[in-house]
Amino acid sequence: MTKLAKVYDYDTERIPLVGNFQNRLAAATKDQIFYNVIPESVKNPITDKTTIYLNKRGAFTADTTVVAGGGAGRGLYYWSRTGKKYSVIANKLYINTTDSLTLTTSTGTCWFSEISGTTDYLVLGDGTDVWTITTADVVAEITDGDLPAGPLTPVGLDGYIFVAKSGTDEVWNSDLNAATSWTSTSFLSVEMYPDNLVALARQVNYVVAFGTFSVEFFYDNANATGSPLRRTETVAMKVGLAARDSLAQVDRRLLFVGQSLNGEAEIWMINGLTPEKISNEFVDKILQNEGSNLSSARGSVIKHKGHTLYVLNLNARSLVYDLDEKMWCEWSTNSSGSHAVLPYNYFVQGASNAILCLHNTDGKIYTLVPGTYQDAAGAILIKIITGKIDLGNTQRKRLFRFELVADVESTGTVTLDWSDDDYQNWSTSRSLDLTTRPYTKALGSFRRRAFRLQHSANAPFRAESIELDYSGGIH
Repeated sequence: MTKLAKVYDYDTERIPLVGNFQNRLAAATKDQIFYNVIPESVKNPITDKTTIYLNKRGAFTADTTVVAGGGAGRGLYYWSRTGKKYSVIANKLYINTTDSLTLTTSTGTCWFSEISGTTDYLVLGDGTDVWTITTADVVAEITDGDLPAGPLTPVGLDGYIFVAKSGTDEVWNSDLNAATSWTSTSFLSVEMYPDNLVALARQVNYVVAFGTFSVEFFYDNANATGSPLRRTETVAMKVGLAARDSLAQVDRRLLFVGQSLNGEAEIWMINGLTPEKISNEFVDKILQNEGSNLSSARGSVIKHKGHTLYVLNLNARSLVYDLDEKMWCEWSTNSSGSHAVLPYNYFVQGASNAILCLHNTDGKIYTLVPGTYQDAAGAILIKIITGKIDLGNTQRKRLFRFELVADVESTGTVTLDWSDDDYQNWSTSRSLDLTTRPYTKALGSFRRRAFRLQHSANAPFRAESIELDYSGGIH
C-alpha cells in the first residue's frame, strides 16, 4: 500500500472549549474559566459521541419597581395561590407593590414558607418576629408568648410551622393547623451531635435540622404530646452550615456551603437523604479565600434554559453549578465594562415558570429571560479563558490558523487574544466575525499558549471548540 503524501505542511487539532473550571490560586487570574455561559452536552445516540457547547445565559431585565429610591433587598417569594410577589425591602413587606407591613428589623435575610391546613398561610420570619399572611393579604404577627425567641427559618410541614430557636439545639412547632398558636412543651432537641442550630429546611417529607457542624433529619411521627417529630436515627451528617443563606432547595435536592470540624468549607448536595460533595478543589480554594465573608454567602436554585443551576453569590464572585451537567462556571454583572458579583441574592420561580430575582439595593424585581441577550445593567460580558495548550509537547510550534467553531449569527464579534507566559501578559486583540467564519491567521509561535475569547454583543452566542493549524518541532 502506498502512503499518501501530506497535502499541507501542518497539522490540525480541534480542542473543546469546555473543561474543568480551575483556579490554581483563589483569584480568577489564571487557568481555565468561563463567564456568563451555560455548558450544554449533546450526545449522538448513534456514534455515542458527546459534544459540549458553551451557551450564553439569559438576560436580567427589569420586571417590577417595588419601591422607588430602592433599599436593602432581604427576601422574595412568589405565592402561586394568589399569583402575587412578596418582597421585603429594608423594613417593609410589599405585596406586589403595596406596602403591607413595617418590620422592626431593616437588615438580614427574611424567610418565607407556605403552610396548608384549615387555613392556608404564607409565613414570614426575620429572625426576630414571625407573621402569617392569608390569601386575602391579611398580615398578622404571631404574638403567642410560647413562640420561642429568635425563631429562625420557618418551614411548613403537615399543618405545622417549625422554627429553630436561635442559639440552641431546639426545634419548635406550632399547634396543628393553628399557625398562630404555640405550646411551651412543643419542641425537641437535636442531640445526635453537640451543636447549635443554624437553620431548618424541608426535604420531601422530612424536616432537616442544620447545625454548625452537623445535619439531622426528622419526620412527622404524629406524637400525641410535645413535638410531632421523630429523629431518623440512621441518617445524619457530620457536616454543617458554613453560610446559612447558602441553603437552597429544589425538588428532592438541598444545596449548601458546608463545613466540618476536620477541614475547609465545601459545597454539598443532599439528594433525597444521600449527601454528596459537589465542589472540586478549585472551588474549595475560592471558598477558603472568602475568609470571614463566607458566612454571608447566599445561594439559590433556578431552572434556566433547560438546566437546573445553583447560583452562589460570594463576596466578589458569583459561582454557578449546573446540576445536570455537573460543571461549574461563573456569572457576573457588567460594572463599567468589568465583571462584578451579581446584584441579586433571592431567586424564585414566578408565573409561567419565569425566574424572578430581587435586586440588592435598587428596590426592583428582575426577570431572567432566556431569549434576551443584554442585561438591564448593560452588555452581558462573556469571557472564556482556556487552559495552557501545548499540543502534547513543550517544543516551539508555529500557529497558522485559529478558528472558533461556533454558531453563525446575524450580528456580533468575538475578540481574541492570547498569553504565552502563564497568563501574565496578553497579545493585542483581534476581532473574529460571528456572521461569517470566525477565524484568523498568522498567530506567531509558542510553546504553551492560553487563549482568551470575549463577547459582549446584544446577540446570541454558542460555541463548541477551537481549531488550530500548526507545525511543531521549532527549537
